[in-house]
Amino acid sequence: MPLTNEEKLSILEQHMKKVDYEIYGLELDVLEAEVALSDSAILTLLADRLAILESQKLTLLNEKTKLTTQG
Repeated sequence: MPLTNEEKLSILEQHMKKVDYEIYGLELDVLEAEVALSDSAILTLLADRLAILESQKLTLLNEKTKLTTQG
């Protein structure tokens, strides 16, 4: 039996929350790295990871929009 849109949205919300937690944790990592490190390579890696997470969040938001417009 396939998942209902409500079930899909519930799962999607869990994924979005996980990504939001990861983004916030990474933002804290960047703040700490800016204070403790002078190595710009590490800050670049953190910024790259943040960009990936933001892209994932956008993908999830697009999927949420599709599911909510389907009824």
